[in-house]
Amino acid sequence: MLLHNIQHNNSNGALKTSVYHKEAAEPYVVPFGSHYPDHVFRNTIETAITTAVRYSTTLSQFEEEKRQMKLMFLYNGYPPRHIDRRLTKLFSKYLSKHFIFAYAL
Repeated sequence: MLLHNIQHNNSNGALKTSVYHKEAAEPYVVPFGSHYPDHVFRNTIETAITTAVRYSTTLSQFEEEKRQMKLMFLYNGYPPRHIDRRLTKLFSKYLSKHFIFAYAL
């Protein structure tokens, strides 16, 4: 089944998820230096992290999604420290209770 950019497959009883990343697509989000309130930048990072967790079936898939996400934010002027702080805060606050991925940071 293909839904937008996510594909789900049943492989011998195991559900596998893959994400299609269009190669020609620009990695664009709201630029960090733009004139938006701070919560816009926090929400942008948190939404990307949550999406990466939902898309990933395995830890290696999550690591790749996280790598792509960090590159996208760096490309759009987000300071590495800001990205890492949001990652750590989100995982420690919400996801560590529910996902083993929280320990992969």
